[in-house]
Amino acid sequence: MLRRRRPQWANLLARYGFETGDRLFVVLPPCPEIYFSLLACARIGVLFCPIYATSTFDEVSVRISDAAPKGILTHPDLAEMLPTDIQGTTTKIFSKRNYFSPSEHGA
Repeated sequence: MLRRRRPQWANLLARYGFETGDRLFVVLPPCPEIYFSLLACARIGVLFCPIYATSTFDEVSVRISDAAPKGILTHPDLAEMLPTDIQGTTTKIFSKRNYFSPSEHGA
């Protein structure tokens, strides 16, 4: 599965304009997409910057303002923890998977 997904995710990042040396912030709960994005970043030379989904708004704001990522990969339900005016960040990629569905987690 990883062999198939890594090039797909790398191509997705390239279509969004990511190049070697750019930063991608990943704000997701533990899920397979974290690994797909990590391997895709490694493949095309993008810096993978994970942020815990449990981080506070202030923690996220400081990290984003310090690192100036080109884009952010997150879930729409977590987008509220992101600052609305992010300098230098041109791309926001939303994962459509429903991480918060109890049926997906066996609850």
